[in-house]
Amino acid sequence: MSDNIKLHPKYGLNPSISQCIICGKDFEIVLFGGAIKEEAPMHCGVRSPEPCEDCKKKYLKEGVLLIEIENENEGVLTGRIAVIKDEAFNRVFNTSLPEKKIAFVEIGVLDQIGIKKGGDNA
Repeated sequence: MSDNIKLHPKYGLNPSISQCIICGKDFEIVLFGGAIKEEAPMHCGVRSPEPCEDCKKKYLKEGVLLIEIENENEGVLTGRIAVIKDEAFNRVFNTSLPEKKIAFVEIGVLDQIGIKKGGDNA
């Protein structure tokens, strides 16, 4: 925990639970403290682009998680994700695998490589 977390005057650490970006399972506690003015919701949605351990083992063993972002400088997540095999990542992006097997892509990249919006891309 950070040494400089500012406690909320009414809610203290003001905790919330984040969910896995892939499966949606609760997996880590986020301490908002005074960073937000009101009481933190029980579930804050996705806080970290890193998936839970189960999804890392299941999906990132042989693939790379692509996370679509709206603004490269601010890293605003759009909610669209896909996992592609390591070989496909190397072929499409012509680069080595990212260290954590997570890559951020601009809007349009998932469409260009054939990932359908809201559909089954198995």
